[in-house]
Amino acid sequence: MTNLKTLLKEKGICKAVVIDDAFDDAPQPDELDAKDWSTFFYDLTEEDHKQLSDLYPEYEDTEESELQGSPKFVSVLWENRKKFSTEAITTLFQAYETNNENEKGRLGKLVQTLEDVGLTCAKLGRDFADRADGADLIVIDLFLGPQSSDDVDVIELAIKRVRKLVSGRGQTPPLVILISSSPYLGKKRMLSGTKLDF
Repeated sequence: MTNLKTLLKEKGICKAVVIDDAFDDAPQPDELDAKDWSTFFYDLTEEDHKQLSDLYPEYEDTEESELQGSPKFVSVLWENRKKFSTEAITTLFQAYETNNENEKGRLGKLVQTLEDVGLTCAKLGRDFADRADGADLIVIDLFLGPQSSDDVDVIELAIKRVRKLVSGRGQTPPLVILISSSPYLGKKRMLSGTKLDF
């Protein structure tokens, strides 16, 4: 560990960022199950409907399918989840909260390891934009979100994301480590034949 600390210092590697959707401030629509949405809408009480109308004025005039695909609507529900009946809101967010907590536990060990070797470490979600600029080491979730469909070329999206991270840093490129806990990674590797060339 001491030798690694010294090596990192000699190479000027001081700042790390870990990018993963587990660090998002609120869940995204693709992280919530359609069946849970159905149960949520069914279990809403009259008071819940009133709360939704107050918090999200478009609620009454918007189809349920459109609501459940809206990041803004999901964010409103998440930020105000304590204002709704327990049965409805628990059904909608329980699986997300469990998965998110497990991921944060796994990532927490990674962050601690990076800090133990002397790096400062920031935790960023999907909307990392330019906040990863200046990082010497970037650890990023390959998929950034749940992936279960062969209709989406997630590998190509990942490549574009990493290219954006290193764009304009040709003289001092960061070290990039791709991580993933997705069970689809092996399958995608076998089917796509995509070369991870950045």
